[in-house]
Amino acid sequence: MRCWSRRSAPSTRSASTSRTAHAALVLGLKGEKGSFSGYEVAPTIRFAWTPTPRTTAWAAVSRAVRTPVRIDEDLVIRLNGINFFEANDDFQTETALAYELGVRHRPVSALTFDLSTFAYRYDHLRSAEPAGAAPVPLTFKNGLDARSYGAELTLMYQPLPRLSFKGSYRFLDLDFSKDPGSRDTSNGSSEGNDAKHVAILGAHVNLPRNFELDAFLRHASALPKPALPGYTTMDARVGWRTSKGFEISLWGRNLLDRQFPEFLTTNSLNEQVHRRGALKLTWRP
Repeated sequence: MRCWSRRSAPSTRSASTSRTAHAALVLGLKGEKGSFSGYEVAPTIRFAWTPTPRTTAWAAVSRAVRTPVRIDEDLVIRLNGINFFEANDDFQTETALAYELGVRHRPVSALTFDLSTFAYRYDHLRSAEPAGAAPVPLTFKNGLDARSYGAELTLMYQPLPRLSFKGSYRFLDLDFSKDPGSRDTSNGSSEGNDAKHVAILGAHVNLPRNFELDAFLRHASALPKPALPGYTTMDARVGWRTSKGFEISLWGRNLLDRQFPEFLTTNSLNEQVHRRGALKLTWRP
């Protein structure tokens, strides 16, 4: 999805109250004035509850906006005397309403897990549609809506002082729909091109004589549109720290395959991610 703005502005107001030592409520309101949209507000309400020192649960409801920019209202693409694209000076602000719920728990001192869930509603998303009866010129309209929900689980485990693991899994379901009468030609093909499943496992080891080793295994499922197969890859790093603030590290990336496709858009070539390495020298005085 495109970036959504909740930037602070002079009109920002927030308040925090704590009824007990284990609960906190935060109310926030962020406002901004855009050159093409006027005033927009992004309120949020967040609540956190800590029933025990090892457990924290939280919930949040927030609104975010993507305000129009110059390309949305002023862009014109003209080739051989024909306008293939004309911007729309009536383009509206795109909005998102986010519902989030999560919990962090540490059952033992060596293990911590975070579970967060979310449901987002996107309205008035940018669509590319014919401006009139003819196929061209195209123009921007607010003819798309979307709904997404998902969850992310993160585990952190340190069985030994010199050894630690971190793993995460993310599930995402994203669905686009057209407004009645919309003739959108993309149907969110670029905005909705996300892997439904992503899993990462990392390990860090502090070795003797100031050496350290890191390894990261990553898997992403297939992309829907344009269709692209899933992949599994691994990165690794070996580092050595000297007593004078120097650090020498050797990196290897995408070690499991010589090359593989990671991402593809409808208007780009199928570029490959290649196996590569790097030697890095860092000095911290």
